[in-house]
Amino acid sequence: MTAMKRYIVHDVLEAYIEDMETQESYFLGWTTEGNVTRTINQEPIRAGIYNKVVGIIQTDEGMEFSVTTGVHYQEVMEMQMNSKFEAVTDLTVMDISESADGAFTATEKTVSGEVMDLKAKNLPKNYKVQLRSIAYDPDSGEEVADIYWIFDKAKPNGSLEEAFTAGQNKVQTIDFTALVAGDSYGKYAIVPKAQETEPEDPVTEP
Repeated sequence: MTAMKRYIVHDVLEAYIEDMETQESYFLGWTTEGNVTRTINQEPIRAGIYNKVVGIIQTDEGMEFSVTTGVHYQEVMEMQMNSKFEAVTDLTVMDISESADGAFTATEKTVSGEVMDLKAKNLPKNYKVQLRSIAYDPDSGEEVADIYWIFDKAKPNGSLEEAFTAGQNKVQTIDFTALVAGDSYGKYAIVPKAQETEPEDPVTEP
């Protein structure tokens, strides 16, 4: 009888992301959620008396995955907008002061900071993405394996939704669509961890 391999998995997916054009890399380690989905469209073929199901037409609708961060990474916006932050010393902003009766004064001032140009023509590029989590032994509770999703080519969704809510931590979600490289979307792997053993006490000859 074949023994089933059983694991407990209760950690998020961290993401290592590499620009396929420039080889620049990103690491999203402080994540709160990760999802991987594959969609198959199945359409029944009906025929004969009683309109029985005699077959299924199956169509691959692709694979998608997403990562949600627990902190704000400005690099996520760089991937979505296909634009870089640049250090500037001449950004003009309006400094607002408001009095108790609601009257306000707007004063123009020049500040320094990191600025991204939101160019309308820029669209997301392709990236190589590795997602990693860990698996535990259900009996001992020890870490026993690394779990990997590896996508050799994927494109992030360039749609942007930045929500700023009073009293709530601002998170980011970046969605990817896996693209076929050859005839495969990528790989799923479970890699056992090397089991460390306690060194034996040296034997002293009498």
